[in-house]
Formats: sequence, C-alpha cells, structure tokens
Amino acid sequence: MRIAILGAGGFIGSHLVEYLVARAEHEVTGLDITRAKLKNVNGDSFTFVEADIRKDDRLLDETIERADLVVDLVAYANPSMYVLSPLEVFDLNFSQNLKVAERCVRHRKRLIQYSSAEVYGKVDRGASLSEETTDLILGPTSKQRWIYSA
Repeated sequence: MRIAILGAGGFIGSHLVEYLVARAEHEVTGLDITRAKLKNVNGDSFTFVEADIRKDDRLLDETIERADLVVDLVAYANPSMYVLSPLEVFDLNFSQNLKVAERCVRHRKRLIQYSSAEVYGKVDRGASLSEETTDLILGPTSKQRWIYSA
C-alpha cells in the first residue's frame, strides 16, 4: 500500500513514519515543512517531501493522487498559537485540512484524519471517555489547555 502522511514531521507523524518504515510493508511518503524529527529515518520504502501544503496545491494534489491512503496530521498543536494567530490557525487546521479532504474525495482515496484527545474536553476524574455517552465538560478559553478544544 502507498501511504502519504501529511504532517509527517510532527510528534505523531514522526512516530508513525518510524513504525511504518521499520515494518517495511508499505511505501511511505512523508510530507512536512521540516524533517528534523525524521532525520534518522531512511529506507527504500520511504520518501520525504519538504513542502508546505498552503503553498503548493499541485504537489499536494499529486501526493494524494499517488497514495492509496492519506493520513492527515497537519495542524498547529501549540495552544499559544490559537491566541496569537487565530486566523492562521483556522486557515491551517480547518481550511487546509478541508482542502485535503476534498482532494481525497476527488481522487477516491481513503483518508484518516487525526485529532488530539484534547478536542474532547475533560471528563470527571476516573471516568472513561466515550464519544457516544460521556457528557463533555470544557474549561474556560482563557486557559491554554481549553482553547484548543474550544
């Protein structure tokens, strides 16, 4: 299977790339603005593309078209960015990811879209989180922890 990992240089992406490359069962293309966390990842089944999906629509389209599966991890995960640059965060975390989803639909590609558990808010201490049954409790947006989830 040909797997494209967008946001491959982030925390989750770099670990996923390392895992998949070590297994050597798939062709993996990692796309991100930096390879810093992937500098020691090499293999015949791995290709890294240094690019910003906001700046190269053609490359994004070609990457998705070549893949069998797209794993989209593109996001600002730093809560301070939500306060300092809210429109930039909205553009990357929503608009650009919508663009990825639209291209996956156009090319009929499977898409895995991740999100941090932070989006679920908090639950009572000791309780298990279930998307179907848990009442979600969010904190104030003035706290960095909750700005991401809100």
